Amino acid sequence: MMETNRRTLIRTSALVVGGVVLGLGIEGAWTSEGLAQATQTGVGDGKGGGTQDGGDGVFAPNLWLKILSDDTMTFILDKSEMGQSVYTSMVMLLAEELDVKPEKFKIEMADADRKYSNPELLNIQITGGSTSVFAAYEPVRRAGATARAMLVAAAAKGWQVKDSECHTEGGFVVHGPTQQKSSYGSLARAAAQMLPPLNITLKNPSEFKIIGKTQRRLDSLLKVTGKATFGIDVVVPDALVAVLIRSPELGGTLKDFDGTEAKKLPGVTDVVAAAGGVAVVAKRYFQARKAAGLVNVQWESGPLKDFSTEGFYRELTERASTQIKSCLEKGSTQKILASHPLQVEATYRTPFLAHGTLEPQNCTADVRPDSVEIWAPTQGPGLIQQWAYEMTGVPVERIKVHSTFLGGGFGRRLYQDYAVEAIAISQAIKKPVKLIWSREDDTKNDFYRPAMVHQMKAALDQQGAIKLWLHGAAGPSILAQTLPTWVSTILPQWLPDMLKSGAAALADKLVGQWNLIPDATSMEGAQELTYPVEHHEVAYQVVNPGVPVGFWRSVGHSHTGFAVESFVDELAIAAKLDPFDFRERLLKDKLRNLGVLRRLREFSRWDTPLPQGVFRGIGIHESFRSVVGEVVELRVDGKDLRVEKVFAVIDCGTVVNPGHVEAQITGGIIFALGATLFQEITLKGGVVQQNSFDDYPLLSLTQTPQIEVAMMPSTEPPTGVGEPAVPPLAAAVANAVFRATGQRLRSLPLRLS
Repeated sequence: MMETNRRTLIRTSALVVGGVVLGLGIEGAWTSEGLAQATQTGVGDGKGGGTQDGGDGVFAPNLWLKILSDDTMTFILDKSEMGQSVYTSMVMLLAEELDVKPEKFKIEMADADRKYSNPELLNIQITGGSTSVFAAYEPVRRAGATARAMLVAAAAKGWQVKDSECHTEGGFVVHGPTQQKSSYGSLARAAAQMLPPLNITLKNPSEFKIIGKTQRRLDSLLKVTGKATFGIDVVVPDALVAVLIRSPELGGTLKDFDGTEAKKLPGVTDVVAAAGGVAVVAKRYFQARKAAGLVNVQWESGPLKDFSTEGFYRELTERASTQIKSCLEKGSTQKILASHPLQVEATYRTPFLAHGTLEPQNCTADVRPDSVEIWAPTQGPGLIQQWAYEMTGVPVERIKVHSTFLGGGFGRRLYQDYAVEAIAISQAIKKPVKLIWSREDDTKNDFYRPAMVHQMKAALDQQGAIKLWLHGAAGPSILAQTLPTWVSTILPQWLPDMLKSGAAALADKLVGQWNLIPDATSMEGAQELTYPVEHHEVAYQVVNPGVPVGFWRSVGHSHTGFAVESFVDELAIAAKLDPFDFRERLLKDKLRNLGVLRRLREFSRWDTPLPQGVFRGIGIHESFRSVVGEVVELRVDGKDLRVEKVFAVIDCGTVVNPGHVEAQITGGIIFALGATLFQEITLKGGVVQQNSFDDYPLLSLTQTPQIEVAMMPSTEPPTGVGEPAVPPLAAAVANAVFRATGQRLRSLPLRLS
């Protein structure tokens, strides 16, 4: 934990080219302590004094806002833009309190810097977990309000009037009685000398002019005109292009290779061993890709040489039904189990899943003896910076990591294997290089959503209340694989490398081998069951065969939501109740969830007749602090499932940008529907059997249903939006299929027999 005296919102304020830089220290800004201290700490020196006048001044490198004397206003975006609209929504928060339209800002993407660490996610500089707007809502608004107050103070001092006589509008400070006004840029130099106010009052939601209103995406024009720079667009002078030949068998190791024939092709410069494979380097991508097909490579089999998903599911089913370690126990489950006969039992299965980002993994790296520079479409620039240090020994302050736009993230780009490969290849050839994965590389070398098996058992009392709920699950642990590799970044940078290595080894044992620290990401959505149960037990068995697994959009909720909401529907049938009525009874004391449920019933017109051959299903799930309920309408044609319409209701607290929320819910539903109907990763002999979108299909436009989204009104702080639409969808579809066919489908993807 950082020292308290470093937790300060306003780290420094400085003159820059005749203007002011309002530096907003994010380490302090994210915390309640930091927010409190922001009202007691001065600017620049951290002791109450303003910035010294003269020269370029002094300012911290971790910035959200810059205002220059030419009225240029720049927002430094410390989150990765991967389609979820932080490029716009984060600016809206600052613009609201600063009284400036969002489109007036230039936006720069922040480079890697530990001061951008996200305390909501292991204190690492990463974007994920639907935390961006949630974590930024108060700090960024407070940053805007503080800057505004300093600009007002500067104007009032120059006019020799009271601050209270001034107000702001459209990037100007206006003196009410005389209507004299000055632009923010013209006040920048003077504002640098102002102390921040001891107390900042943020706007009341009733005063919002920007928050809560749909704003056009600030990155749209860049993207439709081709001006947006994604990782794959990066051009570095003299950089070569590389492809990497990897073992077809997961966990396989390089034995030998012969690149003689490959080197004869035009443009090919290098064929070298790097990053556990063989790197083929050329002047152009397709030269390198063609040459890679001529390299003769021999591989040693690894620990997965006999692994198949078919056998793995049998093992998971057995392990989920045996006595396993409880991660939650309430009441007297064994006593009730002995005296009360079970009424419903079910086993649910979910597969390994790839992320399928439309932009394949890529990274450009320039490794030199005394510096490293990296350009990457990444959700974790801080991770790349740390691993570049560990690989090269170059001091962290000389390692620059530039974030680009991301062509999809979904958790995949939290894993920096592609950046590590690019660094290793650049080291090997001693030149800058852009590494580009093919679609096949991407599908066969992902960090997959874990395959899981859920064993569910329950008993109801005569009133239809859930008397007993037993939930056992087995599957790979994400944290057991991920945490040890992230420990060096989580820990303070001043710790000796030997201690970091020891901590990583200990984390591997505690979470993985010994299973002493439960993996909350595996059973989230099941442990914190929304429905009241008097006697409740949840148990989880870690089964890690060595298949690389990782965070996938909505993480554990993606499979627990399917199991829990499908099982609740089965209980409703056992209780002979309408699935809405059954859930409404159970949620009578959960007012937020109940509100979503009732709005969904009305919004989806649940109680109205459907056209012949159309059937409904419901799922409702709480994740990432938000509640989402969904109703699907579908038809069944032979063995084909056709989802025609999806209604979704979300309670995500204050809606910062309604258009963006609707887009994220729509995107989440489309993402989840593809996984529900088509997608699965299978392995045989340790080899992933899928290659590309032909055998791992995304949902097509013609398969996409009509989607309608409603948002619950709220004055609470914003909660997650990017992921919560995913968990309820599979269950809603499966529940509709049961009503249509009488078949209860408990394995994903859903297939009728």
